[in-house]
Amino acid sequence: METIQWIPLFLSLVLFSCTDNDNSPDKEIEQALNPKVEGKIFIGNKVNGGWILDLDTGHYSKIPNTDWDENPNYPGLASFSAAALYYGNGEFVETIENCVVEFGNDKDCIVFHNNDGNINGSFQISDIALGTARLSPDGTSVAITVENEGNPFKILHVYNRSGELMRVFDKRKINSDDFSWTTSNQIIYISGQSIYVSNSDVPIITFRDEGIIPGEPSISPDGTQVVFTLGEDTSQGVEGTIWLINIDGTRLRQLTTKEMDLPVTPSHKSAIWSPDGQWVFVVDGTSIEGNAYVVPADAQKVELTQKRNTLAVPVLSYFRETFEFQDNDPISLSSQFGVNYGEIYWLP
Repeated sequence: METIQWIPLFLSLVLFSCTDNDNSPDKEIEQALNPKVEGKIFIGNKVNGGWILDLDTGHYSKIPNTDWDENPNYPGLASFSAAALYYGNGEFVETIENCVVEFGNDKDCIVFHNNDGNINGSFQISDIALGTARLSPDGTSVAITVENEGNPFKILHVYNRSGELMRVFDKRKINSDDFSWTTSNQIIYISGQSIYVSNSDVPIITFRDEGIIPGEPSISPDGTQVVFTLGEDTSQGVEGTIWLINIDGTRLRQLTTKEMDLPVTPSHKSAIWSPDGQWVFVVDGTSIEGNAYVVPADAQKVELTQKRNTLAVPVLSYFRETFEFQDNDPISLSSQFGVNYGEIYWLP
């Protein structure tokens, strides 16, 4: 296969550039840093605002008007996060928890931005947001998990762009990172050990083994496959691997073999699709810092490692460009990647 042919050459170039050169940012890179992997990674960083990673150059750029912790329009208790429109037109939606703090009448806000960071619209919700709002593919609806008053679990609310509540998913517990829009504007979500699509009460799959936890589903661009994590509680937290399944519940297969740390609270996606559906971008590590790889979507049981004998390709970037303080260290290429509790999306 062509995929197997180019990876060893690419990794040879990576090792040469990272070990034989001085890694200074002034070095000219004569080819794309991440060959055959195109587009940009949207990072809705909750700590210091939104970023865009250009996969071709490896450089990061700050999304305008997303210095959230410096925004004077919101109280100090406000908390920010953002998610992009899947494979879309550059629009993204910002979730602001505690955007209005009034005794007994606190509110959260949903704010729409264009790709320049300028505001396209907004609305307030009285429900307590417990995650990041996500736009439907057609850009007309927003889904978000909220506190289920009087019940010990979270539920999913769907609003239109004017803030009108259109649908409530209140029959099953749905955690903050455990839902995603499908290409047909349905919602795929995980409750307990089962994966559902919102147009059916019958799960596409249920895992029967005790302690096995599916999470973080994401639909392929053609709407036929779901990538998700499959984890297990251990003494060190939740560890797991990346899996794929067809949307009709057939052809379950394991994409990666390494046991990774998985989030137990709203933090980040561990795996997302490329816009052409050929690759899966995998973050191996914590929400603050780890390593990034791309894995062919048609592969199985791929080891996430820097070694040459694997289909996992490290994604190179100047990761330290996102650091507020550089400590005078040179900014060098690496496969390091972090989102600081933010959502990530692969844009064209």
